Amino acid sequence: MIMEMVMVKHVTPEFYTPSDYKVDDAKKLGNFKWRKPFAQEYIETGFPKWKRLKLSQISLEKLKPYEGTFLSGDAKILKTFDEAVEKNLIGEFSSVEFRGAHPKFTLMSQAFFNAGFFSEIKGHGNVFAHYDLDSNPTVIDNSIVVVRSGSEATITREVSGKGNLRVSTTKFIVEEGAKLKFFNVLIAPDTSLSVDSNSYIVKRGAKVEVYDIILGAERIASNHEFKLIEPEAKVKLTSAYFEIAQERADLEYKLIHNAPKTIGQLKGNGVVDDSAYVVFRGNIDIPHESYDVRSEEEGYTLNLSSKARVDAIPSLDVKNNMVNARHAASIGKLDEEKLYYMMSRGLDKRMAVRLIIEGMFRPIVDAIPVKSVKRDVEYGLSSRI
Repeated sequence: MIMEMVMVKHVTPEFYTPSDYKVDDAKKLGNFKWRKPFAQEYIETGFPKWKRLKLSQISLEKLKPYEGTFLSGDAKILKTFDEAVEKNLIGEFSSVEFRGAHPKFTLMSQAFFNAGFFSEIKGHGNVFAHYDLDSNPTVIDNSIVVVRSGSEATITREVSGKGNLRVSTTKFIVEEGAKLKFFNVLIAPDTSLSVDSNSYIVKRGAKVEVYDIILGAERIASNHEFKLIEPEAKVKLTSAYFEIAQERADLEYKLIHNAPKTIGQLKGNGVVDDSAYVVFRGNIDIPHESYDVRSEEEGYTLNLSSKARVDAIPSLDVKNNMVNARHAASIGKLDEEKLYYMMSRGLDKRMAVRLIIEGMFRPIVDAIPVKSVKRDVEYGLSSRI
């Protein structure tokens, strides 16, 4: 039986702001020849008027180069994006285009980046990027990661602190038989807006594992799009979020099975409290020519408040009946029996709730390879309970 659920495309209203960045702002950041075409297209594009995030205006601060060091690792090639442009390392990879969360923000990353990196991994490679919003209240990063055939890469990116704006665009090319693990961590509860767009090209027999860990900001758009373009490509994404106060998050994950015999999994676990609002959108696209595909999405959210809200919006666009595709989502409150049992063993309610939530996140925290990031996530979780 062919199962087909097609979402009607919605045109997002746009708005403009007098404080928007201009072409001259790109010129001041260097490498203007590379930035110029993106800057010209950027100024002709409006900001999305996102209803879910209540984004109808935006305050942009003056752009300046990133202060401090944000990059370390042992990849074969590892350069800041500025250095990579100067040394002509970007080449063909810059042509990999995608809309991301919205073209306005992907163009912003390409035209006005003040951070980001280019990495090519051959054999084994580890990369750690830490962006400090306390010292750099506006971080706009543009990155490209290439994992060569048969290679293994672990990328950890952490954004933390209090800032005004964080915008990120990252392109991953994972070649035949390669393996990629990507830990994407946001701990910025007092930051006004974070927009994160990630594109993955996954080739034959490659395996990609992504952890999207979100603990604040005030408004968040997180977008991950996986294109499985050759047989036996495999993708697994785990989203973990804990939103409190009046934070709003729009999380969008998309699996595009453009080849037969590919495997995809989207999994979301989260907690909401106070008046927080989270939208979890999982999209699976399987065209006619893709057979023997296995793809699934599932999510569970623990709601700690009557004022908090979670919308789970699954979308399946399946045009081949020789596939296995499914979705499931649930939103629940604290298990009173479990809570009673724990309290009967001498725990107060606060500690019992803490242990339940920490138990949800423990497998994800344990997987983080960088000790300092693991500690930051543990502290971020603890401060939210």
